[in-house]
Amino acid sequence: MLTVFIIGFGDVGSNKLYPRLLEGINSDKTWKLLTNKEKVKLVVLDVKPPNTISEKLELAIKAGVKVDYISNSNGFTPIEIADIFKQNLTEDNFVITYIASPNKTHSKYIINTTPYSHLVLVEKPLVENLIEATEIEQKLTDKELAKVKMIDHYIFKDAVMYLIDYYDKFSENLGKLKHVEFYLLEKGPIRTSRAWLYESGLIRDLFPHFLSIMFKLKEKNREFLDIGKARITDVEKARYEDEAVPEQYRKNAKETFARIKLGIDDVYINVTIGKGVGNTRKQLIMKYENGSIILDTVINEIRVFKNNIITRIYRRRVEKNHEYKEITKNILNGNFNIGLDFWRAKRELELITETDKYPITGRYPLGKMPQP
Repeated sequence: MLTVFIIGFGDVGSNKLYPRLLEGINSDKTWKLLTNKEKVKLVVLDVKPPNTISEKLELAIKAGVKVDYISNSNGFTPIEIADIFKQNLTEDNFVITYIASPNKTHSKYIINTTPYSHLVLVEKPLVENLIEATEIEQKLTDKELAKVKMIDHYIFKDAVMYLIDYYDKFSENLGKLKHVEFYLLEKGPIRTSRAWLYESGLIRDLFPHFLSIMFKLKEKNREFLDIGKARITDVEKARYEDEAVPEQYRKNAKETFARIKLGIDDVYINVTIGKGVGNTRKQLIMKYENGSIILDTVINEIRVFKNNIITRIYRRRVEKNHEYKEITKNILNGNFNIGLDFWRAKRELELITETDKYPITGRYPLGKMPQP
């Protein structure tokens, strides 16, 4: 029997993962871990009362899938988590846990669900800080840590997967990599449903997307630069003007925009991230001695610039949130190589933590890009 625990039923849990998971379970496809949908169970742990998500639960009923929704507005204690898992374990059970709750709760759930799970998938970032990562290492064995994988949906985007698989072909004859630019800018501000991001800051939310792509490129192509060896050289931070920040977060609100500069040997990297900046731009640009590769995730396209000619080498229309369809495939097939392992995810957190020492030096009105 396959049991999937979804911890946190916010935007990712309820709107992205859950519908795709039900879709996969109810499809006619053959999955390694699922030969009979009557032998699958979804268990959701959340802080919202069930009446607020009843329409979502009806999707499972229509799909013929059993779902247990367990809510506790105060969160769950380690003992409560253990009891819930023990109640759902059988000898022939294969347990996958997907943690989609806010960053600050990840550590507690990783520590208390991993001993009962075959695979634990955690939405990026792995945890909120390095102290929590160290605690996880101390409390879990190496065998248990190997079950923990960080999920960053950006590495499951269609064009990103294509770039990773065929990078050697695209970069052929371009020469040495010299400069990397990454832009993840969104026109709209932080959504009300994700207001907790004001407490964590957008570096923790958006910077991992860049780092994860770099780690996956290195994993697939040994000659690619190792982002794990990068050093932070400078960080510029800004946040919304007070009137654009919910009142309860204004006093301690963290960055909603950042420019991060890194270096690896003689390769220079600029990462620009932010929300509420008036325009949307989502690009990875890798500049070489003899040309460039441009990945654009807004239009799901890859272009190569060489000899003053821009050539489109990949473009395909995709569904919204298609990344979670790929994630679901991996879940139902029991793929233990999904996402990034604990140690790469921890290295991401180390780089993120280095940015904490840089203060916010500017504010900006919604709809206007902060200036250097």
